[in-house]
Amino acid sequence: MLLAQTIGGLAEENVQYVLIQPTRLDFLIVLIGVVVGLSIGRLVTFSGQIIINRDVVTWHPTFLIYMLALFTYQIFYWWSAWDLKGQPQLAEDFTFLSYARLLLMPLFIYGATAVLCKDLRDVEEFSMKEHFTDQARAFYLIVGALIVTALLQAIFLWDKTWENNQSELALRGIAFLIVLTAFFLRPNHSQIFHLFLSLVILGLLVYFIYISESGAEKDNSAALETASPARVLLSDGSAPQWRFM
Repeated sequence: MLLAQTIGGLAEENVQYVLIQPTRLDFLIVLIGVVVGLSIGRLVTFSGQIIINRDVVTWHPTFLIYMLALFTYQIFYWWSAWDLKGQPQLAEDFTFLSYARLLLMPLFIYGATAVLCKDLRDVEEFSMKEHFTDQARAFYLIVGALIVTALLQAIFLWDKTWENNQSELALRGIAFLIVLTAFFLRPNHSQIFHLFLSLVILGLLVYFIYISESGAEKDNSAALETASPARVLLSDGSAPQWRFM
């Protein structure tokens, strides 16, 4: 009844709609959201488990800093995935190779989260220090692959050059060198140094997000100042009401 009334009301008002077909890129953004959402869910579930089982958990600062860095990057990557819709080179020439390359980063994010955040449901005692020592090389290997993938995508997929993106590319290069150094240093022999490296990585990540968002705001402001708004009119000269299907 309600649907019939709604349709009847729209017919009386002579409302016309333009339906926008989703593209392959839209489906990719949804899939990225699913994978990153799973990694966030795993990290949040693990956080709840260590809080509930805090009496049998041995805390470790390096482990907690990397948890915070992972959560920060998960949220930022999910947020920045929306910017894919504004990339004309993807919309014009979107191939399976582009699809696979863009899906690598969320897969690496999930992999790093899975290595760091184990399931504690059947664990009677959990030491963050011992777990990180056992999984450090696997964690650094995945994070290093994540950074390299991001760097290659920035250069070859987004056509970012050193002249226009020195800060962003340099930060990724520095982060990779730090992760590479940490990969060859066993945490049980250099705990203080690994703690220092985790703080540096978290600081670089926060600064990277800051310069990325600052650059995005400048680009948006420039686009609004220079762009002439395109209007789509219906046959009767009225503007359509947009609906995404």
